[in-house]
Amino acid sequence: MLESSYFKGVPRDADSYLDIKLIGLNPGEYITLDKSVHFKVIRGIVSINGHLYKGSMSTYRKYIIPPWNPPERVLSLCTDGHSDSRCGCDDILWNNLFGGSCCSITAEYKGNRKAIREMLEITEESSEPQMSSFDAHLAEYYENEDFSTIVSFIAYKSAFGKISVTSALGIRFPLKVIPKEWNETAKDILFACIKGERAPVLMLHGPKGSGKSTAAIYIINYLLNYLGSVALLDTDIGQPISSAPGLLTLTLFEESITVPPHTLINEIKPKMSCLLGDVKVTNLFLILRHVHSCFKFYEKLVDSDFTIPLIINTFGWTDGIGGHLLECICAITHVSMILKLENGKHIDLEGGFENHEHIERILKDVLEIEHVEEVHPDLPLDTTPMYADLVNEMGGSLPWKGDNCRIMNGPSYTHITGAIGELMERFIKSEFCDFKTWSCLAPRKPFECNAFDLRWLRMSSYLNPAFGDAIHFPQLQHEEFFGSLETFNFKTHIKSSKMFVPPKQLILRNDLSFVVMTRDYAIRDIQELCPVISGSIVALCSGRCDTVFSNKIYWKWKFITFAYAHYLDASLGEVLISYPAFQDERELKSAKIIVIW
Repeated sequence: MLESSYFKGVPRDADSYLDIKLIGLNPGEYITLDKSVHFKVIRGIVSINGHLYKGSMSTYRKYIIPPWNPPERVLSLCTDGHSDSRCGCDDILWNNLFGGSCCSITAEYKGNRKAIREMLEITEESSEPQMSSFDAHLAEYYENEDFSTIVSFIAYKSAFGKISVTSALGIRFPLKVIPKEWNETAKDILFACIKGERAPVLMLHGPKGSGKSTAAIYIINYLLNYLGSVALLDTDIGQPISSAPGLLTLTLFEESITVPPHTLINEIKPKMSCLLGDVKVTNLFLILRHVHSCFKFYEKLVDSDFTIPLIINTFGWTDGIGGHLLECICAITHVSMILKLENGKHIDLEGGFENHEHIERILKDVLEIEHVEEVHPDLPLDTTPMYADLVNEMGGSLPWKGDNCRIMNGPSYTHITGAIGELMERFIKSEFCDFKTWSCLAPRKPFECNAFDLRWLRMSSYLNPAFGDAIHFPQLQHEEFFGSLETFNFKTHIKSSKMFVPPKQLILRNDLSFVVMTRDYAIRDIQELCPVISGSIVALCSGRCDTVFSNKIYWKWKFITFAYAHYLDASLGEVLISYPAFQDERELKSAKIIVIW
């Protein structure tokens, strides 16, 4: 058996060691990640969702692909000027929809590294870490000397069972699409960092379902190829990237993102979390206060280091008051770049295609987005005074003119997938190519999940870290989720009870204040509160509240954690809660405010 010290980052389990698979790749070849797996690059370099992983990796990384997300490509890159003859469709896909070919990604990486060294006046490039002797022995043992890239995969094991390497490396389609505008935006941010005039601030702007979160993760991964840290200010209250719903957060990423948001909740802790008390954009003034608090924290964190860019992920309400709120956020955070994801124009296609150049020309026309200077539609003038004083107080000004702000336009993810489907329908009428390359983008039946399901999964993962490994929607009863009661249903879903981490319980007491955000209730005494709080998700905060009952959240309160409230004992004023196991009990006992939402 291989020595256990080699498997850093992998649960030390004999079964995991036995299910190990090494795959050799030549430049331009790729495999797809379809579920969950641990991976490590033994030799060469691969590109996955914007980030480059090299043979110098010291530990295994886990990669989780839930079925509602498209599979990821593990693309082997060339280390020199390698090129070969291939179908013209390959170039169209790689350059327009996959973030570049193996050669162009390598050339771009080397070019960026050279430019960075010149800007920072670095005379010698630091040498890349070499393959460890054990990795070299492993590669030689498996007789993969003919491959420029070797990747090691190990089975993924969680409370929900084991996923074999074979099933994780599937061929489910379509693959994730990476528009070239994402790559161009990330590169602009990189060179703005290196110039050192100020830390760049990028806002992702677009309607719901346009791919803002997906673009944010790609851009973060790309930047971490060159920078040590990237900050994310997440204002998407309902579908945040790195926190439970209902929070506005500032997070600092120092490693590439390889897991979905419901897993990331337990992988990284935000530097600052602000409670909104809703999963919709409601209390606009509170949102602006929270944005300002997070931005000031970011400025203090960055200080004079301009190589830590800020990415702002936003909600999907882009017109009317929602558009005006985005303008306020731009003014407060001094946004320097905006990537607008929009639906492009529809082109009626008749007949087939003449050649590959014809396909690429039509594809570019379909994906082209007309440049629009305004961030949002014109609004009545009397809406500006609602926020002007507050925005001015926070260092901004309205109306926001966007001076020195670059606006980039790109197609929404929904528009891209729709355009690809229309193109592929016309291939049957073209005879110059078999179009096999396009099969990786063949449409599939949508996964049956909606925004509510993902919010539920995020909150479940927050309370119980084991749910971070879930790639389906396991339905557990109350006593199973909170008490690990091993019923038949529990054993059906949970294969390893040792890895199932239920929340801890605690009784809160001592002069608590209650904030009820549900507008259907007008609480007058603690007896009326009992049926409202029982079985609710609550937020615990520290701070000052002058009344026992309230329906407003104060922006200066410090958010501690979310918890599940089992019941309230009105006679004793005690509340039994279940809270995440990673939380410090002493900090919970300092909570004086319970927000019910």
